[in-house]
Amino acid sequence: MLLPGPGGDSERRRLMVIVVHGSVGNYVSGVPRRVSHGLAREGFTVMSVNTRMANFGVFFGGGLFHLTPLDLDAWIGLARRMGHQRLVLLGYSLGATMVTSYQAQHHPDEVVGLCTLAHPMSLPGSLRRRWERFGAAPDYATVAGRARAMLETGDGVDGLDEIVVVERASGPTRAPEHAEIWTYRTWWHSRGPQARHAVSANWIGAVGVPVALLQAGDDTIVPPSDGAELAAIARTSGVPDVR
Repeated sequence: MLLPGPGGDSERRRLMVIVVHGSVGNYVSGVPRRVSHGLAREGFTVMSVNTRMANFGVFFGGGLFHLTPLDLDAWIGLARRMGHQRLVLLGYSLGATMVTSYQAQHHPDEVVGLCTLAHPMSLPGSLRRRWERFGAAPDYATVAGRARAMLETGDGVDGLDEIVVVERASGPTRAPEHAEIWTYRTWWHSRGPQARHAVSANWIGAVGVPVALLQAGDDTIVPPSDGAELAAIARTSGVPDVR
């Protein structure tokens, strides 16, 4: 979804913000849509994108977190062909983790800043705390054991992957809205105990560009302390400007 900034400040129009969605979300609703339209109204050019982690990729095996750099390479390549030489990567929740690990490892010349919303220090840690809080079934250890065993037999290819429904994953009841759906393979690569790409605490110190972290004070999933700790890691590691 491309939103060119209307009129106004030419510097803002030349800067493109690439907005990356949260868990299973996409760019047509929720926070990514609101922030995209809000930035466009302020005169920035915005490209809100889907990656393989959106929609049914997580449910049916294609949403592999460690391969999302390929998606971000593609969107940055498109921005480059459109003539944008200054980019900000903006990620929401899961997207915050995506853009942080990407920037830390790739450092495209065009990226001049990073902005994250509702940024967890660790996707596996955040999910594990939530599952323990609500008494998820199956629990974290059980899913991790099944996923590890499945990947040892072929990394979830050729029909070896399976869908798992976790009850009470995001709320205290067995109602459908409190359940989560994964395949073992997609869960392992973004929420499993060895999903190092999904731990922003490992990466934020290496992003090399100014960072803004916006955390919600009453977030029931990501504690406010995650933002403060990520900021502290970034500052200690010499990130040029952390807010």
